[in-house]
Amino acid sequence: DKNYHINKLNSCLNKDIKLITIFEDELLFNKDIVFSKLKTLLNLNSNNKVCVKKCKIKEISIKEAKNFCEENHLQGYGDGGNIRLGAFYKNKLVFVMIFSKLPIVRGTKSSCGAVWEPRRHRSRLSFSIEKPMGPPDSEESVCE
Repeated sequence: DKNYHINKLNSCLNKDIKLITIFEDELLFNKDIVFSKLKTLLNLNSNNKVCVKKCKIKEISIKEAKNFCEENHLQGYGDGGNIRLGAFYKNKLVFVMIFSKLPIVRGTKSSCGAVWEPRRHRSRLSFSIEKPMGPPDSEESVCE
């Protein structure tokens, strides 16, 4: 059945079950990345949790982004993007985000302008980046 996988996914979604799909080639060629993602999903990276508020965010070079993604992202660097941001914790790059402008929309006269699309985002293997709880920009906004 060509719809087997999508039917299984939809069935799980309807039952509030988070389905984890691992493809054979991902496991064969990127075992460390697959296991790191599983540990993150199962909340087993408790020793390597970093609160994003303790990170310094800055632009990174194409080379830094490419090296990081090749080591930590299942799909590697891909076709990159216009903006590459890194989150640094104690001067160590622990998270990368890559964005690109959306292309001109078919049937319109202009591009989407200031609309940016996330292309890649990934933490370093075996690291979890925590988002703060509470209202943003508040003293009450803390990580657990």
